[in-house]
Parts: sequence; C-alpha cells; structure tokens
Amino acid sequence: MKTALIPCGNNTRIFLRYIIADQKNKSTAFCNLWHYLHTLNIMKYKAFNVLLNNRFTFSHAVYGEAHKSEKSNRWRRGLLMFDFIPVSFVLPNRLAAVSCTISKDKIVACDGITNCLFCFDKHGNLLEIKEGIRNYRKLHYDFVNCRYLALSGNDNRRVYFLNCCFDEVGSVNLIIDDSDDEDAEDTAEIMDASPDTRDGESIIIITHRRSVRAYTINGVEVGFVRPIDESRLNMNFIYSGLTEAFHYIRNSISFVNIRNSVNSFTGSVPEAFSLRTLISDGEGDVFGLFGYKYIYNYILPIYENGIFVLPA
Repeated sequence: MKTALIPCGNNTRIFLRYIIADQKNKSTAFCNLWHYLHTLNIMKYKAFNVLLNNRFTFSHAVYGEAHKSEKSNRWRRGLLMFDFIPVSFVLPNRLAAVSCTISKDKIVACDGITNCLFCFDKHGNLLEIKEGIRNYRKLHYDFVNCRYLALSGNDNRRVYFLNCCFDEVGSVNLIIDDSDDEDAEDTAEIMDASPDTRDGESIIIITHRRSVRAYTINGVEVGFVRPIDESRLNMNFIYSGLTEAFHYIRNSISFVNIRNSVNSFTGSVPEAFSLRTLISDGEGDVFGLFGYKYIYNYILPIYENGIFVLPA
C-alpha cells in the first residue's frame, strides 16, 4: 500500500494529487484535482493522506479554527473529520462509467453500452454484476420509494423504473407538447431524469438541453424547474433533501450550482476531470461521478455538510 502526502495550499484551496495504481498492468496514472473548501468553515489545512491499493480510500485530517455557526459542534479539539470517503473504481469491462447512484447499501454504475449494472460497496469493491434487458445511460436512486429511475440510450422519451433487484417494474413515456417550436426543440432530448416528491406525490425531474421541467409519474408536464436558457447546455439536475444541484455547460466550461434555503453556490469543474453525473445521498449532500482518462471513475463530494468544494 502506497501513501501520498498532499501539500497544503492557501486558505481557500488545496491541490490534491491522486495516485491510482493498477495492479494488473503495473502502470500508474496521476490525476490532479483542485479541492476547494469553504473558508467560513475551514481556515487551515494540515495534510491529506491518500491510501492506494488498486483502488484508493481516503482519510484526512483538517486542522483549523471554525467560525461560530450551526456547524460548530462538528469541531472537536481543532480536528474535523469529514463523513465521506471518496471512492475510486474501474468497471471490470474497462469501459467508462457514464452514470452511477448511491443507494442505502451500495453504489450502482452503468456504462451506457452493455446491458450490465455494476454493484460496488461503499469502498469501491465489486459486489456483483446484474445483466438486464437493455443498456442504461442515466441512473438515480429514489430514497422515498426505494426504486431506481433510469434512462436508456435507445429511447429518448421514456423513463424506466427499476426495483431494488434491478428488475424493470414499469416505465413512462413523456408527453411532449410539439405545438410550440421552442418547446419542441428543447424537449427533443432528455439529458437526465431524477426523482422528487411534491405534496406527497412522486414526480420526475427531467433535464432537457435548455430547460429543466417537472413531470408526473404518468409523463404529464407540471412546469419549469429552470426556464429555457439558450446560453447553456444542461447536463444534470437533482434534489438531495432540500438541496438543489444543477450541472450545466456554458462557454465550454462545466459548472455546478447548489441551492438550498440558506445559500447558493456556483463553481466550475477542474479541466482535467469530466463530471459525468450528480449523485444524491437523499439527505442534502451532493456528490459527483468524475471521470479521468476514460476508465478511472471517482465519486467525490461537491456539497457536504454545508461545504461547497468547487472553485467559485
């Protein structure tokens, strides 16, 4: 097992260097990621340790002084330990994971090409491979109804529902109004589909190219979540508890916007990485599936415990 000591940055960021060791071909890939932490919560950084062994686990200690806030009870003797353990994994078929989701006890990923769903534990160890009847390009877990929502690469109007055994238990074909040319062009493509609940009723949040809209589980449009904006290309939109997370591209730069009842943050994704999908933990935190050099997949925090970690 190798250990990499991470150099400290200034008060607003740390440059992280991840070393991913592939034990099969003995090659080593070096990945760089700017890890930004909110300065109101963390003032100094001591060190980060990255432990590597064909995957990496992540343990770190952050020393500093916190401002008096509702988060102050997380500080103990100047030491803050984050709840998350970022995960690295490689699909056994060596394809890139195009989407993944976190359920109550596992990570589930898909490659968008094969009919397989890959199940990992919270440390990135492969548990099993489930073969279905179609390929999926987007996957989200519905914590309220204990099911998965999925999009297939072969159908651009249909959302699929999977149970916890990954069997398809239903689907809905979205009812699109083609009478308006602007609406018809915008809704011609579904970029993502994620779950939400309003007034006790399940709804589907559909990310279109230029807008984000809510639909009933019967496929009827309810209204806009984000209006049409021709200046951006939308990628993902999810709810995690009361937190909204929106991933879009503007001027060839990938951005993530986080909103809740208290704050709104917007930051950019480091150029070396591609953000493939947003991930909800169902309780207000947001993670991202990041890709590097195609086959390397990382689940890293974007917004956790009130801390936004992307550069503003």
